[in-house]
Amino acid sequence: MRKTFIILCIWSIIVGSSQEQKEEDTPSKEKEEWELVWEDDFNRDDIFATGIWSKIWGCPTSKADWCKLQTDYIDLLRKRSSPLTEILLLWR
Repeated sequence: MRKTFIILCIWSIIVGSSQEQKEEDTPSKEKEEWELVWEDDFNRDDIFATGIWSKIWGCPTSKADWCKLQTDYIDLLRKRSSPLTEILLLWR
């Protein structure tokens, strides 16, 4: 029984490795065309002219640090605490 199993395994390895992979003529094998939808165009003289940037409303009168970052979406800047950080702060 053991010899039969070994012979069957060797035969399946030989048969499996001897067959060539057939190429399919499907549209997925065709060359895909890419379309450029966005391009970095930073070759401008006025890119560092901060006078053309829009400022955050209320920042000239505020001394908050987030006013320096040129955004009015405060959720990107808010640090939210998690139970793990609270545990670590209490542990110190």
